[in-house]
Amino acid sequence: MNAQILPFNGTSGWAGSKASKDRQMFLDEIGKTGVRQQLVLAELQDAGRHGATWKDIALALELHHGQASGVLSVLHRAGLIARLEQRRNKCSIYVLPEFVDGREVTDSSKTRASMNENAIRAIRALHSETMESDIVRGVYCKECQYEWRCDTFKLVSFDDSH
Repeated sequence: MNAQILPFNGTSGWAGSKASKDRQMFLDEIGKTGVRQQLVLAELQDAGRHGATWKDIALALELHHGQASGVLSVLHRAGLIARLEQRRNKCSIYVLPEFVDGREVTDSSKTRASMNENAIRAIRALHSETMESDIVRGVYCKECQYEWRCDTFKLVSFDDSH
């Protein structure tokens, strides 16, 4: 892999705050995101069938939780790595696809970001003219006051008057 993977509207995603967005956009821009992705793939190659958790990756690459799990999520979403159903020390285990060896894996569409995107797509189809959306915070329809919160995965309010 030579290029960085940027699956969230041309970015690698961020935690939600402006500071987080600015920092991640800068890292994407200077290529640091791609370097981290390559380093994680190398760690998973070395880990082989045993795989690695976010903690293993964080320790090996001197990253904090958000940095390690962010890279793992993007690589998983891109199909470059697999997340096993089994856990180690209460953490998901990631392996390269060639090391799955028939074990059960989780679908990347079940990640929180993917669920948010799928919900926003569905809502957008119904409220396309009046809706504002934000993958992190949720969606809001200005006319019917429809509000769906990503942090709670539930409908906050709805007035179907339009």
